[in-house]
Amino acid sequence: MLRAASHCERKGWTQSLRGRPSRYDRGRLQRLWNVLTEELARVDRESVSPRTFTEHYVRLLSCPADVAAALVDGRINLFEALQLARLTPAAAGLTSSGASKLRSRVLAAHVASHASARQLYERINDLLGRSRRPETDSPIDAAQPTAAASEAEEIDAETDAYLADPGALFADQLRQISIELARIDSDEITDAESSALFDLLDQLYLRASKVARRTND
Repeated sequence: MLRAASHCERKGWTQSLRGRPSRYDRGRLQRLWNVLTEELARVDRESVSPRTFTEHYVRLLSCPADVAAALVDGRINLFEALQLARLTPAAAGLTSSGASKLRSRVLAAHVASHASARQLYERINDLLGRSRRPETDSPIDAAQPTAAASEAEEIDAETDAYLADPGALFADQLRQISIELARIDSDEITDAESSALFDLLDQLYLRASKVARRTND
């Protein structure tokens, strides 16, 4: 229902006579969307948008436990977690244990190399044998896409939407930074580390102040 509500919010709440009829009443979907908006604002003063929550955060419910743990402890961000979660036993052709070990190796390599989120996405595409855009072998295949092709296209669309949404990326990275800063023991930090962090925070403050002034004008 949340996916359907998100679609209607983008396209408009007025019932369209084109295409297949909706599974859900538009009025009911709009009320659900309004409740979600109010609840997100209540629990988080810097609220995640309902669309970001629906199209990205809800998917975390189906993430493997090892992927969720890496997200919680700050090793990866939301988008990276959703990419690692694609390495399922069925998709990778492995047992549950084998898929878990593969995710662990990919995660370790990703963190060690400080690779970007897009690099992780492309590496997992390679592991799963998928090109950036699925190709078909014949006009018949093009007319009747396989379930795997449809899934790949859906992942591509969600990936493009996330990477093209600077607000979602900013909010997610800000949360990860806050988590890491909260884990720092002030008694253990060295003078050099403290100085380096203050320099970075000063740069962040100045840039954020400029953006805030521009958006408030």
